[in-house]
Amino acid sequence: MKHKEECLARDARKAASVSRSGLLEKASEIADMKNCIKNMILNQRSNASKKIELMKKMANRKKRAANDEIQELRVQMAKEAMAANKLGDITKCDPK
Repeated sequence: MKHKEECLARDARKAASVSRSGLLEKASEIADMKNCIKNMILNQRSNASKKIELMKKMANRKKRAANDEIQELRVQMAKEAMAANKLGDITKCDPK
């Protein structure tokens, strides 16, 4: 009887050990999955940040181009106004 009890106790310890090792394997798999998901999320955030930064640069470039065009128009209009002022209006001049 004692031999039978020892065998049962040994089998119980072995089963507990196997279940603990199985749990450790599952825990390591879960940790690996968490790390993988964390890395994926960090990569997605990084890519999103890069896209946002690129969009901001493009918007700033368009804004600068529009401001440059406005400035060119101002300069052109000022030149035309100065030329008109220099020549004067013949219809308003009194020919004497």
